Parts: sequence; C-alpha cells; structure tokens
Amino acid sequence: MLPHEIVSKYLAPNFRGLIAHNLVERGLGQFKIAKLMGLSQPMINKLLNKPTEYYLGQLESLGLSKDDVKRIVELAAFNLYEGKRFEYLTQISSYFNLILKEGRVCNFHRSVSPEVPPDCDLCQKLFQVVSDPIVEEIKASFQILISEKDAFKIIPEVGSNIVASPYNSISTEDIAGFSGKIVKVGEKIIALGEPVKGGSKHTANVLSIVKRKFPHINSAFVIKFSEECLNTMKKIGYNVITVGPHKDLSMQMRDLESALESTSMQPDAIADLGGLGIEPVIYVLSFSATEAVKKAFVCLQGK
Repeated sequence: MLPHEIVSKYLAPNFRGLIAHNLVERGLGQFKIAKLMGLSQPMINKLLNKPTEYYLGQLESLGLSKDDVKRIVELAAFNLYEGKRFEYLTQISSYFNLILKEGRVCNFHRSVSPEVPPDCDLCQKLFQVVSDPIVEEIKASFQILISEKDAFKIIPEVGSNIVASPYNSISTEDIAGFSGKIVKVGEKIIALGEPVKGGSKHTANVLSIVKRKFPHINSAFVIKFSEECLNTMKKIGYNVITVGPHKDLSMQMRDLESALESTSMQPDAIADLGGLGIEPVIYVLSFSATEAVKKAFVCLQGK
C-alpha cells in the first residue's frame, strides 16, 4: 500500500467527518457544507451520522494525537467558513505531508502492509511541508481577534502576543509567536511582525512552563489585566491561577513554576499581578491559538 493510500483511505475520510461536524457547529447547513467541501449533500449527511468521537478514535488508532487533530480541524473549518479554500487545501495537504514525513503513521502502515521494511524512510525523503500548521493556526487566531470590533479593549498597554506549540514539544524554539508585539492603535489592532517559530521569547517561556505540567495546553494569549475580567472568568467556571506580585523580572518565571506546582487542575488562565516594572496581564490558555482567543472574548461581556 502506497503512503498516499494511507491518506486517501484512512486519514482524509476521518478528517472530513470532523470538519463537517465543526461547520455544523458554526451554523451551516448540509448543502452549504457540501459546497464548501466539494462533496455531495448525501455524503455530508453520511459523515454527520457518525459522532465526532468516532472519527477522533479512528485517527488516534492510527497514531495521531486527539488534541493535535482538533487543532487542525478547527483551522481547516475556519478557512472553509471564511471562504479561504486555497488556504484550506494548502493547510490540509501540508498537514498530511507532515504526518507522513514525521513517521506518525509508520506503525499503522506496516500493520496493513507487512511488505514495508522496518528501516523504510521513504516518506521522510518524499514529502515536503509547504506551510507550518502552527504558524497558520496563529495567523487564523489573529484574524479572529481583529474581526471582533471591541477586541482592542483587552489588549494590554505593553502589547500582547499569541503563541502556540506543537502538541509534542515544550521547547521555546518550537513555539511560534509574533516576532513583534500585537498592539492597539486607537480602536484598531495591528501586529508588529509575523508569526514564526521562536518569534516570541517571554510568552513562549510562559507557555513552555505551563505545558511541562499540563501537556494538553498548546497556546497562550496575553490580554489586559482587570478584576472585572477575572470575575467574569471565574463566574463562568474558568480555573484561574494567580501569580505575583514579583520582586523583580527574574522571579517571574520562578513564581509561575511555584504556582503551577501547587495545583493539579488544568488552568484556563493565569492572572499575573506584575511587579516593579512589570505590567499585570492575564494569560489565556487553551489547546489551540484560535480557542485561546475565543476564550478571551468572555472579558468583553458588558463592555
């Protein structure tokens, strides 16, 4: 069996099912989804007859991480919903190439094709990754951010950033973020730079520390500190950890590590009280950058 057949027979159908479900959650009907995905309406109906957990289970059995799959599906559905079909095709194709190139489905491939030799490295040589799915995820999250007309109200005076990591790494070199700050200019939000791997230092360090303790957290979004925001988060059930105030900048990460050591419940946000020369901020955490931004929008309620 060719590597391409693994994609067409096992990967693509399950991803289609998850993307179809995601588009339904966004309020689209089956005919619209069929048009966006280039499928027939009966096929969409067939895909929706099986629950999302079925598709996630199938992909997990192939060797994929559920969290990673959810992130890719969220981004794919976002691109289709926004009418960005070329970006959708590029992203999904690149992700399938990445799966093959990194050998994530090698064991499954050998289980269905015993003729594949143990030392096979064909996919590593054959497939190229056109776009980085983590970088594309951050780009999509920024589009979600600037599409919210009141979002400038949650951008800190010191500036913000959105960072995201691969599901299987805590290295700051693998964490993507904007190379410059995200700032507000009047009622507009602009990014002073592009999202790249290693683009953020401080926020990437925060995410790396959090991810060591809670590996399902893959993204962090920095927003303005306010008691009103924290109260709203707690009211709707977010688990918020408070750190600081810090004696100085060198203690900030140590204080964060200490706060995380004392909790066993995965946080939704970290309220950093700042310190001398350090502006208080809130780090909103989630399994993906797009979800982190959407979670932060709860702080716009009533504004």
